[in-house]
Amino acid sequence: MSDQNLPLPLEGIRILELGMVIVLPLAIAPLAALGADVVKVESGTRPDQIRSGPQPENTPRPDAFNYGGNFQAINRMKRGITIDLSKPEGRELLLRLVAVSDVVAENFTSRVLHNMGLTYEDLRAVNPRIILLSSNGFGHSGPWQNYKAYGPNIESVDGLMLLTGYLDGPPQRAGSGGLGVTYPDVAGANFGAFAVLAALERRERTGEGMWLDLSHYEAGVATIAEGILDYTMNGRVPPRVANRHPSRAPQGVYPCQGLDRWVAISVATDAQFSALVQTLQLSMPDADRFATAEGRREHHDELDAIIAAATTPWVAEELERTLQAAGVEATVVQNARDLLLDPQLRHRGSFQLMPPPDAAPDIGPRAHVRQGWKMSVSTAAARAGAPAFGEHTDEVLHEYLEMGSAEIAKLEEQGIVARAPRDGMVSRELVDMNEGLASGRFVEVDTDYREKLAAHFGV
Repeated sequence: MSDQNLPLPLEGIRILELGMVIVLPLAIAPLAALGADVVKVESGTRPDQIRSGPQPENTPRPDAFNYGGNFQAINRMKRGITIDLSKPEGRELLLRLVAVSDVVAENFTSRVLHNMGLTYEDLRAVNPRIILLSSNGFGHSGPWQNYKAYGPNIESVDGLMLLTGYLDGPPQRAGSGGLGVTYPDVAGANFGAFAVLAALERRERTGEGMWLDLSHYEAGVATIAEGILDYTMNGRVPPRVANRHPSRAPQGVYPCQGLDRWVAISVATDAQFSALVQTLQLSMPDADRFATAEGRREHHDELDAIIAAATTPWVAEELERTLQAAGVEATVVQNARDLLLDPQLRHRGSFQLMPPPDAAPDIGPRAHVRQGWKMSVSTAAARAGAPAFGEHTDEVLHEYLEMGSAEIAKLEEQGIVARAPRDGMVSRELVDMNEGLASGRFVEVDTDYREKLAAHFGV
């Protein structure tokens, strides 16, 4: 039996996803991989914002809403339908779907579901076993409950930015020079996925549904546990330390040949430091100062300059291999391209090459991250790409509610369901490559990425 035909743990579970952007769709993605039937609900006036995004070959298309790169990455294995929840008929249609579903997941501010009459109590009235995951910035209680939030907001208020940066510099966003996905986004997504799994297990035992009120602020706080404990127990606010470590030295990132190429090095023992000195043939004036970890920490700035001078002539990948062979902990600081083409990640099956969806054939084959588990029976491999806008509306309404074509056509006439987003709802703007390079947002632009992917993945 091929792994595509093996049973999946959540087969038969129905999830209605009323979510946009990153965190909630990312939380539900593992559940789709585990076999749940995830139905993503959008509307013609509220399509998912990340349908706007990078376009293949940076080429404009009238149906750009089916090509957004981030949308394709996060929403694989989901079905897509449209319902206008701002209309009473749309609300009633959603409640009919809730009655035959297991989980509803949403990431609106707390007032939205209340204003639409879709609170947990409203959902439970039609389905006492329903599980509601509410995933927003600050939860559904307290003085901040109605504030909108995105990753950068959360990263600033939960304390992570306070701890991120250089000792003599200001707070900074973590990761990718402040341009990447924020840590609280990923933390909130992981908490959401596990919360739904725990709620499903509890329902199996008790028969009861429940409301999961997930605050990304609290998820973000959980990423800085050491700092919280240090302040709580010792009254200390930990300083920003850049890439330094309280006991390891040297530890940092060091330049190599090429544009923005670096190797991260972390030395835990005197023996590792000796191996680093020998491998890089470091010139160590007054070497006694660096004989102990305490001395290396005290003179870390000077030591960094010595190491950086020695690493600059190296190709990053060659230095990584050489230092690892000598017993020194080292790794290339990888960009997105490095990750996709990493031989170890390929060996581990971390990426899956997906064919383009029918609605967006110009995308071509693309490598996507697989879910991060391997199980003895079922597979984590993606079985389908992301849905086109409203692709499965007719299919889901017929399957869940036994609606016929005439009834669905009437919903379309009433504007309850839509076949495309309203004009202007999804941006068709292209990326200005020259401006990105000039401003430093981009380091370089690959024009041969398809050939690199084909060579790496053997297609």
